[in-house]
Amino acid sequence: MLTKKEIQFIQSLKLKKYRHKTATFIAEGEKWLNEIIAAKTTVKQIYTCSETIYNAIKKVMPYANKVTLINEKTLNKISQQKTPNKVLCLLPFLNNEINNKTLQQNYTLVCDDIRDPGNLGTIIRTACWFGVKQIILSKSCVDIYNAKVIQSTMGALLHSKIIYKNLEELFNNNKNIPIYATSLKGELLNKTKTYATGFILIGNEANGISKPLLKLSKHHIKIKGGGKAESLNAAVAAGIVLNYLMN
Repeated sequence: MLTKKEIQFIQSLKLKKYRHKTATFIAEGEKWLNEIIAAKTTVKQIYTCSETIYNAIKKVMPYANKVTLINEKTLNKISQQKTPNKVLCLLPFLNNEINNKTLQQNYTLVCDDIRDPGNLGTIIRTACWFGVKQIILSKSCVDIYNAKVIQSTMGALLHSKIIYKNLEELFNNNKNIPIYATSLKGELLNKTKTYATGFILIGNEANGISKPLLKLSKHHIKIKGGGKAESLNAAVAAGIVLNYLMN
């Protein structure tokens, strides 16, 4: 059984200020648990209401001493989901820093002011699928440890480095790396000159990329469409651009 203090601590992690104060976030569900074990990720604690899962984890080091069996009522109290999925894990914040060699040799996805948690989570998951090693976010982007972001990534958060940076500073310090900025006024993606490396810049869902960042980009690109929708979802746009540039 969990103490009242333990329950209150886990519940407090719903709020960004307590997540960052304790450098701890919550990941829920069997999919996340499997990704954690596969990636050999450090965990602070694992809680499950499934005896089958509990017994399985007890056989896996170094997680055997980190798992606690709880009842469904307790899981409902500490879960951030409307329908809890058997397992809740507490993890320390990921210690990600930019790898400059990777920056110079690969495509890097960059997000400017993405506010929707579901969008950001899907963008991260999509980038991981295409093998993006680093994702750089403006400091105004939603918190990657937000519950909706975590669930949307489906564990992909563990496989790509994600770093918050001042984007103007980033681009000015790496002027040799081409910037592909999505813009409704850009040239068609399939007519864009491609390189072996670059920043792929995705903008805010409603307002697009900020003007200062657009000015720093020499490659403004748009995706050809034949319908009447005003624009694409940011995550969908990121997937299309990644598919074109990385294949």
